[in-house]
Amino acid sequence: FIFISIMFTIPGVVLIEMSQRFGVDTYKIGYALTFFTIGTSSSAFFSGYMLKKIDFKKFLYTAYFIIAVGLAGTFLSTSILIFELFLLVSGLGIGVLIAASNYSLVKLYEQNERRFKISMLNFFYGFGSIICPFLISWLLNFNINWQQFYLLLTLFILSFAVILYRCDTGIMIHNTETENKSSGHFSLMVISIGAAMFFYVISEVTFTTWVVTYMRESLHWNIYEAGQILSFFWIFMAAGRLISGFAADKIRLEVYILFSMLASLGSIILFLNLNNAIFLYITASLAGLAYSALYPSILTFGTSQIENIPPQMVTFFITM
Repeated sequence: FIFISIMFTIPGVVLIEMSQRFGVDTYKIGYALTFFTIGTSSSAFFSGYMLKKIDFKKFLYTAYFIIAVGLAGTFLSTSILIFELFLLVSGLGIGVLIAASNYSLVKLYEQNERRFKISMLNFFYGFGSIICPFLISWLLNFNINWQQFYLLLTLFILSFAVILYRCDTGIMIHNTETENKSSGHFSLMVISIGAAMFFYVISEVTFTTWVVTYMRESLHWNIYEAGQILSFFWIFMAAGRLISGFAADKIRLEVYILFSMLASLGSIILFLNLNNAIFLYITASLAGLAYSALYPSILTFGTSQIENIPPQMVTFFITM
């Protein structure tokens, strides 16, 4: 999940450099990044059906191969169209990884323990997002371009395949009999929870993708200072997920989700109406803290509504 978080965070840090590379406006890079999101969402959704038919280890190997091809293509891209194509390919592989990792935790754990494990998994997502803005900003100061960073990620994902070879994934063998007993269906409650997940993800992705560009273009901060704002957001996001994991059995999920949503909305509104650097750091940090528990809490709440939840129901929530 550290790797996945870096994949999502990079564009938000180097959006301007990407636009300069391809000679287009920043909003066109924003459109291009939509291909990555489309790939991620579509593959995450269909992974629910593929998990029923494909060996878990082979499933992960397929994802690693697709991601490696997408990253290598991104590194070699010479035009915005080729860039969009390989963003789509990368997204397809990342969606498989997201689906497989979350489904494995939903399958293996119940209720509060599930919430704790999902919070810990997403803590590492936050950790990767913390180090990414600092690392990218630092490398750019040494004239190492963003394409070279994608090349490093290609080598990184290939190393996962070596580690996976020695892992035992037998526990993830699909149980058809249990699946047939599942009470899973797309009720109004399930659809409502899916909608909540959808709006949460849209909000987080919008903020993390555009906040650095907003700080650089509207407030005229340099890339290092703007990257720090994003890192503060993710530092408090990671800390909040760590805390929420241990608080899982002390606060009702419904109450926690409602409070976090209201706090997130308030902090973002404040952020967009402030110019003072200190207050911007504070509100970005508060936003990270408020956002921190929403993903694991909504996912846990949604999957707890269904007994013997099938993989396609898990990936429905993830896709949202």
